[in-house]
Amino acid sequence: MSLGFTKQKGFFTKYEIPERLPHMVSINEFNHSRDSLVDIYTVSDTTEGFFEAFRKLRTITPQAPVIDHGGNESSTFADCVMMSKNCYLSNVVINECEDILYSNIVIQNNKSIINANFVVDNCSNIFQSSYVVNSFNIFYSKLIINSSDIRFCVNCSGCHSCLMCHDLQNQSYCIENKQYTKEAFDIQKQELIAQKNTFDQLYSQLDISKCTISSDQSQGNFIAFSDQVTDGYFIDRVSKGKNLMYVNGPGKVEDMVDCFDA
Repeated sequence: MSLGFTKQKGFFTKYEIPERLPHMVSINEFNHSRDSLVDIYTVSDTTEGFFEAFRKLRTITPQAPVIDHGGNESSTFADCVMMSKNCYLSNVVINECEDILYSNIVIQNNKSIINANFVVDNCSNIFQSSYVVNSFNIFYSKLIINSSDIRFCVNCSGCHSCLMCHDLQNQSYCIENKQYTKEAFDIQKQELIAQKNTFDQLYSQLDISKCTISSDQSQGNFIAFSDQVTDGYFIDRVSKGKNLMYVNGPGKVEDMVDCFDA
């Protein structure tokens, strides 16, 4: 999976080295020829070796500029998209997602996601955030689960209306981990929102040295509801895993090794 896009041979594509893919075709042409791709293969001279034979096969095999899994609408300029619409400059957008811009790994019924990374399960209105699960109205935050109206926070689960907080569970109207009345919180919130020129600085100062929620015996970062994970990054509900990145499941998955985007 590419994390960037380029323009090659008139196509919007994730591939940066056109020499490796000389036979690039449109998505429609590739889909129409998909069933006949096996007919391209011919038995080569066995003395030339596997890699040389593979290289030659690669030069004549049609290749789509991006992967379109089908069922999409207005998502030409995105890669690895399935059953979603209005996706732009984004990677891996899967199942009933809408209005996804400049984002990576957005899975299962998410809407209005902008400049975000790893957003899963019924999220909406997410901006400049990483690892958000089942939450809405999340801005400039990281590792936020089952929460709403969160700004400049890290490691928060089950929280509502929090500013500049870290490592909280089931809290509301907190600023820097101190709870306020709703009225006092709203005043300070409006003061912060008015200082838009400080947003990037506040975001860069978030402490992400150890982002984990409810995870035991695990090594890595951005790990939630997992156990016995070694070298895991952006992991959700995994047991007994090693060398993993961007792995989540509808239930806890077990015994995964050397997996990316699973």
